[in-house]
Amino acid sequence: MSFWMAWKMIWENKRRSLFSLCGVLMGISSIIVIFSLAEGGKALIKSDLSTLAENRIMIGGENLSARDGKIIEDIPFVKYAFFPDARRDTGELILTGYSKKSLSAMGYPSNLKEREILLEEKASEKFFGDANPTGKEIELGDRKEKYLIRGVYKEKNPLESDVERKTGILSLESLERMTGIKRFTRVVVSFYDGEDGEKMASLVISRLKKSHGGRGEYILMENSGKYKKVEKIKKTLNIFLAAIGLVALIMGGLGISNLMAAMVRERTPHIGILRAMGAGKNFIMAIFMAEASFISVTGGILGIVAGIGGSLALGRLIDIPPVFTGRHILMTFIVSAILGVAFGIYPAKKAADMETVEALRG
Repeated sequence: MSFWMAWKMIWENKRRSLFSLCGVLMGISSIIVIFSLAEGGKALIKSDLSTLAENRIMIGGENLSARDGKIIEDIPFVKYAFFPDARRDTGELILTGYSKKSLSAMGYPSNLKEREILLEEKASEKFFGDANPTGKEIELGDRKEKYLIRGVYKEKNPLESDVERKTGILSLESLERMTGIKRFTRVVVSFYDGEDGEKMASLVISRLKKSHGGRGEYILMENSGKYKKVEKIKKTLNIFLAAIGLVALIMGGLGISNLMAAMVRERTPHIGILRAMGAGKNFIMAIFMAEASFISVTGGILGIVAGIGGSLALGRLIDIPPVFTGRHILMTFIVSAILGVAFGIYPAKKAADMETVEALRG
């Protein structure tokens, strides 16, 4: 009976109920948009910073080679090693050679064979337009040697994402064969999480000296201090974005509660009429609970759908792919339902406690 009465009151006041429903919808959808784009932005920033914030050191020395890289990568606590000097500008592309372990760590195919290459997205557009270049050949180098394109990648290092720089990746062995350069002066060593790179540097240098028969000088050129600073920046960023989401959630909840409270205050004369007809306090409370629940839940569901659609559309415009998490969506829905019902019940209870004549005058 109370549910039917609540539905009748909603239907007979469609415009006012629709206004409240739209308020809930806008509040929820706004929260979903803020949460999803904040998470998407955080994911992009963390992806960019991750190339800088790894536990790395840089060692300098004479006559470093791919063999030394393999020796370093065989150390159990080393994630991968690469040579910053293993690059060549062919005129068409800036090519970088990586070991199998470093390719795997970056999420690229680690089994690149001789004369196989990966093209960065901008380079692919330059040579092949919108067509998929995978499986096609490209001529590179002074001798115009043909290389098979294994795939296309998106540059993950913000220091390499210059629009004017068209890049490609190939195996370290292929780059050495193309350029004839087999000696390097620097090697970057990346350690697994939890390892202290600064303490392990001496062991890496010891291995290098041993592999060269005790000859050569190897020094620590760069420690992991700056990477630790970047990690601190990432943590601060997480706190900042979480604070934005919390403020959005609170503001949306307050907006919902204000709409529901205003709606119930406007119904005070209706409460007086019901009281005059003999309706009890519990019956009136049940009516407003059903009405508040219907508007809050329906508005919450529609707001989630609208928020997801709005996030996808806005994400395309600002080039930030939204990230939706079940935790945020569920939390937003629960908060909207609880706040809507809770702040709708309180004014209804206050009005139900009023004398019948006083309620009719309201």
